[in-house]
Amino acid sequence: MARKLEAPTLLDLGGPVPGCRVLDLGCGKGVGSRILREDFQAARVDSLDLDPSMVQGGRTRARAAVVGDACALPIADESYDAVFALQVLHHIEDWQSALKEIRRVLRPGGRLYGSETLVGLLQHPILGAWMDHPEENRFTERDLLDGLESAAFRLGKTRRVGKWFLWFVADRPATRISDSRC
Repeated sequence: MARKLEAPTLLDLGGPVPGCRVLDLGCGKGVGSRILREDFQAARVDSLDLDPSMVQGGRTRARAAVVGDACALPIADESYDAVFALQVLHHIEDWQSALKEIRRVLRPGGRLYGSETLVGLLQHPILGAWMDHPEENRFTERDLLDGLESAAFRLGKTRRVGKWFLWFVADRPATRISDSRC
C-alpha cells in the first residue's frame, strides 16, 4: 500500500525531498525508509518507532534507527528537513503532543508528510472491528486539520477518501527568507 498508494499521493501533494534529511516516524519494519530514499530522493533517512522489534527491521533500511516515543522525541530541535508520519498518528492517544514534537524537530521551512486513518473507519461496525487502536481522542479530518493548526503548522494540500483516509502535507513556517527545506 505504501509504494502503490501513499507514495504517489504524497509525492503529488508535497513533491520529492532531494538532498534532505528526513525522519520516518513510526517506521515499523522499515519499508517506508526505502521508499523515502528511492521515490522521494531523500539523502538521509532516520527511523524511529516505539516498538524495539520494529526498529530492528528499520535498521537495515535507515542510516539511524531509534526507539522512541512520538510524544517525547529523543531528537534535537530543528534536526530534519521533512518528517514522514505514514499511518502513525491514529495509533497515538495524545496525537496533539506528537504533532508539537514533530514541529519541534523540523527545521524552519520543513515539511510534514502524513497519511492517516480517520475515526470513520476506526469506528466502522464491520471494518473497524479488526483494528486494535486507542479508542480515546480519535480524530475526524477536521480534528486533525485543527490539530495541525494548533501545533503551528501551515497546511498545504490534502486528499481524502470519504471519512476513512486523509493524506496531507503541512509546513513549519520559515523564520527567514533563507530558510528552506533542503
